[in-house]
Amino acid sequence: MKHPAKIFFFLLFSLTVAFPQGIGSDFFTRTDIGMTSPGAMRYSLYGYDNPAFLSAFSGNDLVVFGSSPLNDPAYSRWGFISASEFGSFYLSNTEQNGKKVTDLAYNVGIGSRSFGIGAGYARSNGDAEYFGKESSYWQVGAFWRPGKYLSLSALGIFPQNTEKQEYVFSAAVRPLGNETVAGFFDYIYTDKTSPFPNRWAAGVAIEPIEGLRGVFRYFENKNMTVGLEIGLGKFSVFGQTGISESSGLARGMYGVRFGSEERNLLKTFSSGQAAYAKLAGGMKYQKYKLFDGSNTLLTTVEAINDVKNDPNYKGIIVNLSNSNINREMIWEIRERLDDLKKEGKKVLVYLDGGSFDLYHLASVADKIVLDPLSNLILPGYVSTKTYLKGMFDKLGIGVEEWRYFKYKSAYETLARTTGSEADKEQRQKLLDDFYALVKSDVIKSRSWLADSFDKIVNEKVIVSAQDAISLGLADTLARYDDLTKIFNKMVDLPVSVSLLNTSSAPERADDRRWGTPDKIAIIYAIGECAMDEGITARKLINDVIHAAGRKDVKAIVLRVDSPGGDAMASDYIAEALKKYAKNKPVIVTQGLVAGSGGYWLSMYGDTIIAAPNTITGSIGVIGGWFYDKGFSELTGLSVDKVQKGERADLFSGLTLPLLNITLPSRNLTEDEQEKVKSYFIEAYTSFKQKVAEGRHKTVEEIEEVAQGRVFSGSEGLTNGLVDLPGGLFDAVRLAAGKAGVTEYEIVEYPEQPLFNLSSLLGLPTVPSLQESALIKDILFKLQFNGMPIYLIPDEFRDLTDGN
Repeated sequence: MKHPAKIFFFLLFSLTVAFPQGIGSDFFTRTDIGMTSPGAMRYSLYGYDNPAFLSAFSGNDLVVFGSSPLNDPAYSRWGFISASEFGSFYLSNTEQNGKKVTDLAYNVGIGSRSFGIGAGYARSNGDAEYFGKESSYWQVGAFWRPGKYLSLSALGIFPQNTEKQEYVFSAAVRPLGNETVAGFFDYIYTDKTSPFPNRWAAGVAIEPIEGLRGVFRYFENKNMTVGLEIGLGKFSVFGQTGISESSGLARGMYGVRFGSEERNLLKTFSSGQAAYAKLAGGMKYQKYKLFDGSNTLLTTVEAINDVKNDPNYKGIIVNLSNSNINREMIWEIRERLDDLKKEGKKVLVYLDGGSFDLYHLASVADKIVLDPLSNLILPGYVSTKTYLKGMFDKLGIGVEEWRYFKYKSAYETLARTTGSEADKEQRQKLLDDFYALVKSDVIKSRSWLADSFDKIVNEKVIVSAQDAISLGLADTLARYDDLTKIFNKMVDLPVSVSLLNTSSAPERADDRRWGTPDKIAIIYAIGECAMDEGITARKLINDVIHAAGRKDVKAIVLRVDSPGGDAMASDYIAEALKKYAKNKPVIVTQGLVAGSGGYWLSMYGDTIIAAPNTITGSIGVIGGWFYDKGFSELTGLSVDKVQKGERADLFSGLTLPLLNITLPSRNLTEDEQEKVKSYFIEAYTSFKQKVAEGRHKTVEEIEEVAQGRVFSGSEGLTNGLVDLPGGLFDAVRLAAGKAGVTEYEIVEYPEQPLFNLSSLLGLPTVPSLQESALIKDILFKLQFNGMPIYLIPDEFRDLTDGN
């Protein structure tokens, strides 16, 4: 909603409630457990004082409270508030002199952190009249926060059984734009015959130290309240004392809160803290909203950065037991840990076994701990391909490789028995670059391995835990339950250990800033380039249009982790970014693989960022032809046909049972093959022209890095296919900088489902032949039989699976 519309609605609401028909009940008495005006501090009473503010709350909290006058032992009151993003429920039970009343209220709010409206219904059961309460009432509220400094709200209370109405207008100001200090004011509007002289109140709330909040409030009737709240992460305690002008201390209120993470006072005064990162399993880009404990790349790197910036943290403990993270993400995480070390903080890594890539990550540590019975497997890198031509020949399936560009080798394993020299050349260069990166990083962190690293790789391969210590690959032997003790010795003081995600600012409550901050959108294009699978371009284009059209989204980050595939799918997304996001910075960050159609996705970005071990490039097209070369005789299958058109039979043939794939009955004629060649060259020329346009280069310059050749990210940086080294974390910072924003939130596309029902129910996964990487590759090429495809060499195609 635009600001003029918000102002109009706010004024309209104010005018609507500005003409009461009777006198009202006392808002201050009803909300006396609240310490401030609605919305002035944290989430106040979670909608009980104004339901509109529920739209600014996104956690799950339970508040339990009690209240009693200091001079009336016959009076007691207790209750609770349960709140979530879907609404809040309030219950209060009051007793005095044998009389009892139970107050119930349910409130809902819709909107955003900048503007919201809400409604609620409350009912009092029991001796309501004795306590001066209405039996039931409705309330309607609205709030508007035009920025981080000001909060305005209005509330109307409408009792069902009388015409006594009450209208509350509230304002709060944060002069520093954050939670440190807030001044607030309330005014109750009723007609002049109201028996309640207490029409206004004003006060101040301060949070001089994270998690420690103090409140002072002064009322028109000269009463005052003084309150204190202590935040302890997922737990808070609070208390408030009422001071009467006539009798001094009048009442006490106290309570506890459980639920969402908030600022923790203990962290400020603790002697030291350490984050604990358990990186078991793989690393995803996105996870389900509920019941999914997976690690994601963005959350992990942002959390490490938060630990780096938090002066209370002495460092981080990283447990790599059973870790299976791809080599590009390993580099990104390693970079963040290296940054953390530059701040003088310590990194402790635990391994119970590890591969070459995992040791690359572990080597960043100040101290590496190995399980006593583990070993390291450090053979370097190898790229092996299985060639299927002999098998296809025996099955009577002919496979032609339509290869017109030197390095475009995605059909080699299907149509040849050995690799081409060009393919071996590019694969060897990739492995050389990957190895050089690992060696360089390891030696940078563990300089004493400079002379022995190659020898260990070439002669040892498998290194026992004891040998790892003697060779300087690790520092000590222990189990994971000793890690805290070891870290304490590293920093010379006992530390309090918390999980990495609870150390992360994004996991904390979002009350630090009023209003809705600017957004940086991350759009994930993951998997093969296809319309309805992989990147699901048919759906993803809607996310691109939505993100580009949002006024609060100031920049877009496109994360590409794709081996390529269908040109149409790639072009859908690339052209949509070019068309709809032309007025916003678009930063492309390439993951493990961004080749061919994956590079097509990237080419219109204002800046392309890649890790040194990203696989990029592969500008070219490839295709081939599967046909029946005796398969029908071998299997006993036969076909019959009628046709109209000289070449109508070209794509007709056997339909393979179960797979629903057609195997054409014949190969192409020489004339048809010449037409195919012309078509492929035309497609290649178009691809180069598009890349040249996106990269602001000439077609001749692109030809020098084309011909289907793949490059490492480090070589791509040298030849101009990549602009900057880095990962997802760096892309977000660059996007924010180009957009000129310093405070922002990240929104991710595509939106993920709530949960994985099969996983939640524990349903077994039935193995499928079609889930095999090899079968998927063959089926994909059969699907595009005879068509140009934009795909990197097939051994890299499955590297993004599961991310």
